Amino acid sequence: MKRLTLEATDENILESIKSNTLHRNEDVKEFVETLDSIEGNMFISLDAAWGDGKTFFVRQVEKTLEYVTKRDWEEVGNKDVEMLKPFFQKTCLRSVALNKSYFPVYYNAWLYDNHDDPLLSLVLTIVKTTEVYLNTTPDKTVKENVGELIKGFSVSIGNLQLNPFSKSTEQDILSSVKTAEQIRKMVKDILDCVITEKAQRMVIFLDELDRCRPSFAIEMLERIKHYFEDERIIFVVSVNKEQLIHTISKCYGYGFDSSGYLNKFFDLNAHMPVSSKESSLFEVYDLGRKHFLRISEGLNQYYKLSLRDSLVFKQRIQNVDTRYIYDSNAQGCCLSLYVPIIIALDIIDQSEKRKFLAGESELLENLINDIPAIGDMVSAYGNASTTREQAILEGISKFVATYRYIFKELRDTPKHCLPVSFQLKKMCIQICNSVKKD
Repeated sequence: MKRLTLEATDENILESIKSNTLHRNEDVKEFVETLDSIEGNMFISLDAAWGDGKTFFVRQVEKTLEYVTKRDWEEVGNKDVEMLKPFFQKTCLRSVALNKSYFPVYYNAWLYDNHDDPLLSLVLTIVKTTEVYLNTTPDKTVKENVGELIKGFSVSIGNLQLNPFSKSTEQDILSSVKTAEQIRKMVKDILDCVITEKAQRMVIFLDELDRCRPSFAIEMLERIKHYFEDERIIFVVSVNKEQLIHTISKCYGYGFDSSGYLNKFFDLNAHMPVSSKESSLFEVYDLGRKHFLRISEGLNQYYKLSLRDSLVFKQRIQNVDTRYIYDSNAQGCCLSLYVPIIIALDIIDQSEKRKFLAGESELLENLINDIPAIGDMVSAYGNASTTREQAILEGISKFVATYRYIFKELRDTPKHCLPVSFQLKKMCIQICNSVKKD
C-alpha cells in the first residue's frame, strides 16, 4: 500500500518548488523577503489549521533561504549550490535577493516530544544542522570551533545517541551548566560559532508544536523565549493556534487565559497565506473517463478539503482500478458518480459514508446543484427534446433510483432504474479498495 500523503523530505520539498506543485512559490518569495526586512530578534507565529500544509510551506522557505544564501555567499562552483540550482532556476524564487545571509534550521518538535528538556533537543538540532551545512564546504573553521565547544559532551535523546563532532564518553550536554546564566552563555557560544562565521542571521523554524504533549509545548515556548533572545535570531513557529490554546488550557485549566498567555510569546502573529492559485488536482488525461475525474474535482471543491485531505483524495482517486469506469454506458457513469463520493466520505465523514452504503443518503440530490460535472453527466440520460434543466432533473432521478435499488438491495427494480448489474454495490466497494500495482 502506497503512502497517501507526501512526506516533507528534502527531495519532495525541492521537487515541489521546481514544479510549483502547491502554487505557493510566490507566497514563499514574499515570506522570505519579509523575513529579510526584519531587524533584531523576533518570534513569529504562523497560524493554520491541521492539514493546510504548514510543514511544506516552512520547509520551502527554509530551502529557499539556504539556496539564496549559498548562491550569494559561497564560492563559485560550490557543489551544494550547483545541486540546488536546477530546482530554483526556472521559478520566481531565482530572483530573490537578500540583504543578509541566513542559516536556516528546521526543528520538528514532535520528534523530541518524549525528551525531558526541549532546550537540549533544539541545541542538538542546531549542531547537527551545522554539521550537514559544513559537509558542503572545505572550510572547517566553524566545525572545529563547535567541536571544541562541545568536546566531551554526548547527547542522548530517547533511543537516539548523537554527538556530531566527538566520540567521547556519554554524558548530558547540559550536565556541566547549573544556572540560567550558564545555560544562556552555552547557547550563545554555540550560536556565535554558527552565525558569526557562516551567516549573519539564523532563522529557526519550529514545527509541530501543537502535536506535542502540553508540558513539552509550554516548556519549549518558555525556554526559547528565555534563552534565545539574540538580535541575530528569528523564530518562526508554525502552529494550529486554536489547538495550542486547547493544549495550554489542558495544562493550566479551562478558566485560564490561554490565548493571552500564548500571545505573550510572539511579537508577530501571521496566518498561513492562501494559495496564490487554485489548482486542479485532477487532470483530465483520459477522455474516456472524464466524468469520473471531473466529478472527483467537484467533490474536492464542494467539501473544501484541506491541502492534506486533498492530496489523500487525489492519491486514492488515481489509485483506483478504473477498468470498469467509463463514460460510454450507464453502468460506467454510475461508477463515475458513486465511487468518488464513497472515497470522499471515507476521508471526511464516516457516518455519512455508512448511510450512503446503506442506500439511505440524500447526498445525490444535494450535490446536483453544487457540482456542475454531475449535471453534465446525468443530462445525457434525460429527455433530449426538453430544456437542459429538465434533462438534468430527469437524469438525476434515474441515478438516484438506481442508487436506492442497488445500495438498499431492493428486490423489485424501480421503473426509472438504469440498466446496471445488481452487483454494482459490490463493484463500488472493490474499486474503492483497489490500488494499482506499480
